[in-house]
Amino acid sequence: MPRLHAYALFRHRLSWPQLALLFSLAVMAGSSAYLAFELSSRQNVRQTVLARGQADYYASGVHILRYNHQGIASMQLRADRLEHIPDREELKLSQPRLWLSDEQSDTQVSAREGYTSDDGQRARLNGSVVIIRKTQDAPSLKIQSEQAVIDASNDQIVLPDTVRIEQGDGWVTGQQLLLDQAQKQLRLDARVQAFFPPNPSLSAAEKGLAQ
Repeated sequence: MPRLHAYALFRHRLSWPQLALLFSLAVMAGSSAYLAFELSSRQNVRQTVLARGQADYYASGVHILRYNHQGIASMQLRADRLEHIPDREELKLSQPRLWLSDEQSDTQVSAREGYTSDDGQRARLNGSVVIIRKTQDAPSLKIQSEQAVIDASNDQIVLPDTVRIEQGDGWVTGQQLLLDQAQKQLRLDARVQAFFPPNPSLSAAEKGLAQ
């Protein structure tokens, strides 16, 4: 399928609210930063000399829960291990898994490694990044890539590697996905391909794009 046609169908069939779920990754950054602050405040203040890249504290079997006003867990963050690297001013999470839940949807995020800045404004996920969103009235949306970079201060997320988005039997692939929440912009820069199964309810405008 030509790149222009694939991209047009991609924009037409996947709405912004569906793709904006990626900004739930910012929750991971904020939650991790909060945990880092709590842990560091409990450490005994002492002068130590650390090697470059060495952690000044760590936690194993990390599990953070956040409850909504009804007392139901609306967020869970788990990681096999969390390390704070002071010279980089960041946290490293091994095997991070994030679950978000509300009345409309459930979202799961996982990766091999996660890094967040101490202030929670920047984060990145590396290795087998998988994001799944389930709703009651639509097929599950699944996004896969090898890396995700979150800039919470500018409301942007970049997936610089190959990205695959699946919903039902349809899929879109491409490279260098940019999501800009502030500008409501979505861009795939290269090698865009898409497939959407026939839909009897397609509008005449979309049928024209598909030709």
